Amino acid sequence: MQLILGICIIFTLIYLVVSYIKVYFPLRKQINIKKNELEIKLKNEKNKKQYEIEQKKLREQQRKKKLEQEKLFNKRLKQIEDVFYSKKNDEKINVYLKYLNILKNSTEYPKIKIYNNLKTPIIQMYDYYVKEKEFTKYLPNVDEFLNCFDKLDFRNKNHEFFKFNYLSKEQKKYDTLLSNIDGKSLDSQQRRAVLTEEENTLVVAGAGSGKTLTISAKVKYLVSAKNIDPKDILLITFTKKSALEMEERISKKLGINVNVKTFHALGYDIMGYFENKKLDILDDVDNLIKTFVDTYLKSNKELQNDILTYFSLYLHDNSTYENFDTLGDYYKANKSTSFESLKSKLNKVEVQNQINKGFENLQKSKKTIKGEKVKSLEELKIANYLFSNGINYIYEEPYKIKTSSQKKKQYTPDFYLIDYDIYLEHFGITKDQKCPQYTEIEEKKYIEAIKWKRELHELNKTKLVETYSWENKEGVLIEKLDKIIKQNSIKVNKISSEKMTEIIHKLTEDIEFKEVYKLLNTFLGLFKSNNYDINNIKIMNQKAKLINDPYKKNKHMLFLKIFKEYYSYYQNELAIKCKIDFNDMINRATQYIEKNNIPQEFRFKYIIIDEFQDISMSRYRLIKSIKNKTNSNIMAVGDDWQSIYRFAGSEISIFTDFKKYFGETEVLKIENTYRNSQNLINIAGRFVMKNNHQIKKDLKSSKVLLKPVKIVTFKEIKKEIIDTEDVSLTNQLMEILDGLNNKKEKLDVMLLGRNNFDIKILKESKFFTLLEKDGKVYIKSELYKNLNIYFISVHKSKGLEADYVVVINNRNNITGFPNKIVGDSVLNYVMKNEEEFLYAEERRLFYVALTRTKNITYLLSPQDSSIFIEELKKIPEVETLEIDSDEKVYCPKCKSGHLVTKKSKKNSEFFGCSNYPQCDFTLFDKTIVENRVMCPKCSGFMALRTGTYGDFYGCTNYPICNATIKVENIRGGI
Repeated sequence: MQLILGICIIFTLIYLVVSYIKVYFPLRKQINIKKNELEIKLKNEKNKKQYEIEQKKLREQQRKKKLEQEKLFNKRLKQIEDVFYSKKNDEKINVYLKYLNILKNSTEYPKIKIYNNLKTPIIQMYDYYVKEKEFTKYLPNVDEFLNCFDKLDFRNKNHEFFKFNYLSKEQKKYDTLLSNIDGKSLDSQQRRAVLTEEENTLVVAGAGSGKTLTISAKVKYLVSAKNIDPKDILLITFTKKSALEMEERISKKLGINVNVKTFHALGYDIMGYFENKKLDILDDVDNLIKTFVDTYLKSNKELQNDILTYFSLYLHDNSTYENFDTLGDYYKANKSTSFESLKSKLNKVEVQNQINKGFENLQKSKKTIKGEKVKSLEELKIANYLFSNGINYIYEEPYKIKTSSQKKKQYTPDFYLIDYDIYLEHFGITKDQKCPQYTEIEEKKYIEAIKWKRELHELNKTKLVETYSWENKEGVLIEKLDKIIKQNSIKVNKISSEKMTEIIHKLTEDIEFKEVYKLLNTFLGLFKSNNYDINNIKIMNQKAKLINDPYKKNKHMLFLKIFKEYYSYYQNELAIKCKIDFNDMINRATQYIEKNNIPQEFRFKYIIIDEFQDISMSRYRLIKSIKNKTNSNIMAVGDDWQSIYRFAGSEISIFTDFKKYFGETEVLKIENTYRNSQNLINIAGRFVMKNNHQIKKDLKSSKVLLKPVKIVTFKEIKKEIIDTEDVSLTNQLMEILDGLNNKKEKLDVMLLGRNNFDIKILKESKFFTLLEKDGKVYIKSELYKNLNIYFISVHKSKGLEADYVVVINNRNNITGFPNKIVGDSVLNYVMKNEEEFLYAEERRLFYVALTRTKNITYLLSPQDSSIFIEELKKIPEVETLEIDSDEKVYCPKCKSGHLVTKKSKKNSEFFGCSNYPQCDFTLFDKTIVENRVMCPKCSGFMALRTGTYGDFYGCTNYPICNATIKVENIRGGI
C-alpha cells in the first residue's frame, strides 16, 4: 500500500513538473518578446528625444551665428560710416594731406618726433583707401591724398631725405643772412645747426669751432626768418661774465634784445616771482668754512679729533699695484702725496715760527726744516698712527748694531719705537709671502732681505714686529697696529684737547690739510645740487656700514660724521643770515615750476643752452620742468671733451646720453676749428680720446704748424736761487718769453696753472711784478714790453684764447697735473655716475689747457714729470726739450722711473731712481750707468769685474743672477 502511495506521489510530482514546463517556457518566451518589444520602444523614444535635443542645439547655433553675422555686418557698416562719412576722419585726412604737402614743398622743418608719430598712420590710411577704392568718392580729398603719397614715394623715403630737402631750400633762401653774422660767414655744419628746428637738438662742438657765433646766428635766424619774438627766446650760460658777453654780442652787434641769463639768475627770478621777495645770496663758501674752522671747530673737541684722524689716516684711498702696468706707474700714481708725516709737518711749522722769531731761537731748538718723508702711503699711515697715539718713534733710525760694509749700506728699519726698544718693519708682501709687483730677480732679493732682517733681529735678541701690504689691501692695517700696541703693552697717549687745537691751527696753511676742507666743500656742493638733506646722510651711513673693506668703511663713516657737522653748521648759518646759496636758487625754482602754473614771462618757445657739457642734475631738472610745462624747443651746445666741472656737480652723462634725458634728439657736430692748427688738434684729440667714453669728433683746421706742443723741463731748486740757476722754472720760462719777445709784435701770452697758487713761484723772482685784476694775475716785466703776459687757472681759461700758452705746473704730486685728490671715493655718494677711466676729468682739463693757444703750447715740467707729460712724450709730433740731452736710463727695479744723479750726506755722488722715495734703487759706481751694459738674463746692470781669467762683465744682482759677458763681446757690439 505504501509502495503504491509512493509511486502515485512520484507520478503526481512528475506531472506537476511536466505541466509546469509546458506552461513556463511558452510564457517565458512571450515575456521575453514583450520585454524586447518594450526595450525597442523605449530605445526609439530615447533616440527621438536625443535627436530633438541635438536639433534644438543646432538651431541655437545657427541662430547665434546669424546674430554674430548681423553684429559683424552692423560693425562693418559703422566702420564704413566712421571711416568715410565722419567729419573727424575727414579732418584727419586733411591733416595728413597737409603734412604731405609740407614735405613735398619743404615749407616747414620736418621734426623727427612729428614724422615718427605720423608716418605709420599715414601709410595705414593709404593702404586702406587703395584697398577700398569704391568708397573714395565719399571723401573728396582722398584722391589728392593718394596722389601726393605716391609722388613723394612716402613709404620708401626716410626722415633724412625730407630734412635734407628742407635744409637745402633754407640755405639757399637765407644764404645772405648766414654769410654775415657779425661780419662772419658760417660754415656748412654751423648753418645746419642754425636751420635745424627739432624739439631737442644737441650740437657737439669742438674747441675753437665757433660755438658763440653759431648761437648768435640761431637767434638772428629765429627772429629775422621765423618771426619769433625775442621775448620767447631764452639763452642760458653758466657764468655771469659769459652771459654779459653773449648779451652784448647779440644786442649790440646784432640789434636783438634777447633774454640771456645764468642758471642761477633764472632760478633767482623764478623764486622772486613766487615768493614775492628777494633773498641775499651766500657767494663765498670758502670764507664760511674759514669761520667754521676758526670758531665752531675750536669749541668742538670731538670734531677736531675726527678731522685730525681723517687727515692722518684716511685722506687717501687705498690703491694697489695690480691696477697699473708697472711698479713704476704705481709709484707715480702714488705721488698724490708729499709722503710727509704729520709729525714732520708740525715740526716744520714750529721751525718756521722759530725762523720768524729769529735765527738765534732756531739754533737753540736744534730742529730741522727738512722734514720727515716716508716711502709709501702705507708707511705714512703707520707714521701718522704712531704720532696720533702719542707713541715716540724715529723713522729709518740706523740699527743699533753695525751691519754696513763696502757693498752694503747700514740697515735702517722702518720705525724704531724709542721708549720700548721695538723695531717695526712694514713688508710689501702678499698673504702667501710673495712680491708679484717685482721682477723675478727683485722678488728674490726682497724675500731674502726679509729673511736676513728676521735672522738679524733673532741673532741680536732685538724685538721686531711686522706689518704687511696685504693687511693694507684688505683694510686691516690699522687693526693690526692696534693689536701690536696691545700685545706689547705700549702705552697710548691720546693728544689732549688743547694740543689738538694747537695742531689744527698749525696745519691751517698746509696744502694737503686744506684739501680736507676743499673735499668738504666739494661734497657739500654736490650734496645740495642733488637736493639732498640730513636724511640722505643717514642713508649714506647705512651704505657705508655695508662696505666689506674695513679701511674704506671707516674712512667713509668718519667723513660722513664730519660732513654732518659741517652741513648742519652751514645750513644754520644760512638761516641765521637769511641767505640762500646757488643750489637753493635752482632747487626751489624747480619745485615752484613743478607744482604751479608757469608764469607767462617764463613760457619760452626756444631755450638755447651754452656750455651744456657742464650741466648738473639740478640744472637739468629746472630746464626739464620748464620744457614739460611749455613744450619749448631745446638747443644744447657744448663739447664733452671740455667737461671740467664735475666737482661742482656737472654730470657728463646728461650730455653723452642726451636722448635718455630729453627724448627724441637730433645730434649735430661742429668740427671745423678756427683757433688751433691741425697738428695740435691731432695731438690733443689723441690725448683726450684715450678715454673712449668721450664722443668721437673729426676736428679739422686749415692751419698747419709743426711741433705745436713743446715740453720744456726744469729742475726743482731752492727759492733763493731761482733767478740764478740756469735750468730753474723761472729761467726756462724766460727762455720761452725771450723767443716770443723777439718776434717784434704785440702778443698775448697766457700762463696756465692747475691751481690758483701755481703762480706763487714767480713772486720769488726779481724779474717779474704780479698784479691781480679781474680774476687774472697780470705779469709785468721790463724785459718783455712786446708781450701781454697774464696768469689764470685752467678752469677759468675755458672759452679764452691767446697767441701762446705756457702751462707751468706739470708736477706729479697731489696738487700737480693731474690733481689726484679730486677723485676721492667718498664723492661717489653724491655723484650719479662715477667715471671708470682714471683721471677722466683731469684729462679733459688738460685738453682745455692744450687748446687755448692759437700757435704753440709750452709745457713746463720738472724732471719728475706728471703721467700726462710722460704720455705726451710718446707722441712723435710733441717736441721735448730736456735739460740733459743724454738718453734716459730707466730704473731696472720699477721700470718707469729713470736714474738721476744725487748726492749723499757725505757729498758723494750716486745714481738713484726718480721715483724715490718709493723706489729705493741705487748705484754708487757711475761707470755702470755710463757703460749701460744690461744683463741678458734678468735685465739688471752689468758691472766690469776682474776674475781669474781676466776682466768680464757680471750682473749686479749676483749671486741671485750669475750671468756674465766677456769684455771682447761688448767691444764687438754684441
